[in-house]
Amino acid sequence: MLIDFRPNLKPAKAQAQIPSIEIEELLKKGDLLKAGRLFKRSGLAFVDFGASFERWAKKLWHERQLGVILSFMEQTGWNPGIDPVLLLRNMVELHDWHGFLKNAYRLKIMAGLEGEIDTAIERLMEQNQLPQANAWKRKFGALLK
Repeated sequence: MLIDFRPNLKPAKAQAQIPSIEIEELLKKGDLLKAGRLFKRSGLAFVDFGASFERWAKKLWHERQLGVILSFMEQTGWNPGIDPVLLLRNMVELHDWHGFLKNAYRLKIMAGLEGEIDTAIERLMEQNQLPQANAWKRKFGALLK
């Protein structure tokens, strides 16, 4: 017999307002992902931070930390002015096979990247990473259905 514990639950505390200063501090430290998560919880408008986020995204672009930018885009749902397909193609050029496949799958971007996806899976197979390659085949196969 199951016992209903719902009457004993305490109501969730109202989320405290997150000051924009905390987000700016995280951006100054260079932690785009934490700033993005905090921003998403805060309920603030992107208009207030758009320029800061774009500046950090461009800095990460030049440092070739493309996965961080794509993760930021996936977490916040906001594009800092860089085409995600371009980022994914650059990951292929850098031979970041796992990062490319992970972010293409997360963002569900397959159109126009079918050849790159096949190439990345083939490279994993050539590197004797068969379980990972087979897992990516299954995952992308499910997306096509």
